Amino acid sequence: MYKFPSNLTSRLPFHPPNPDKSHPYAASSHTPPFQRPPSETPAMATINISSHVATTFTKGLNTLLHILDAAEAHAKKTGADVNNDYLPAHPNATKNVKAHLDRLSGSDAAPWEDTEKTWEEFRSRIAKAKKYIEGVDLSVIDKRLEEGVKVDHPFGATALHIAAKDSVLGHGIPNFYFHLATAYSILRSKGVPVGKKDWILEFFRPEVEFP
Repeated sequence: MYKFPSNLTSRLPFHPPNPDKSHPYAASSHTPPFQRPPSETPAMATINISSHVATTFTKGLNTLLHILDAAEAHAKKTGADVNNDYLPAHPNATKNVKAHLDRLSGSDAAPWEDTEKTWEEFRSRIAKAKKYIEGVDLSVIDKRLEEGVKVDHPFGATALHIAAKDSVLGHGIPNFYFHLATAYSILRSKGVPVGKKDWILEFFRPEVEFP
């Protein structure tokens, strides 16, 4: 006879089986519909953090590249000076990518100089960042995820000392999205005809995958 856990019987929508086996489940080997057999319980999905970070950064940079193409086309069509409007925000997304990959991999490579001023130079900077992602050994990142890292507080407060995985999931990726959204918002506010499709489409593309 099926035995109900004592802590559940008070919450069941019907009474437990009677000893006379009158209940349809009492003499059955089937599990009641409200309880999934352990063998059928789906396994919790896992995410490879290093691959997730590399893929997110790459797709985000593809999004930025797409938005810049739209901005340049708009500038040529209307004569709007969106280049200078975008310039202050230009290096931030790529700087974020490099800084967090360096922190995760333990690299002390020198930061990049921010000298770009033209559309072609903007594109070259994005291509440089994408190539940098491809050159990072993700297996090294996987081994360092639980190690402590120092994250300088962006507002001048005491630096944070946290696990590497927490630094990128709680700071690196959100900060990257912030800089993408800022660039998008600046250009859209200046009349560049971009919308949600331009923002989200690259994140749906399946071809950017890392093992």
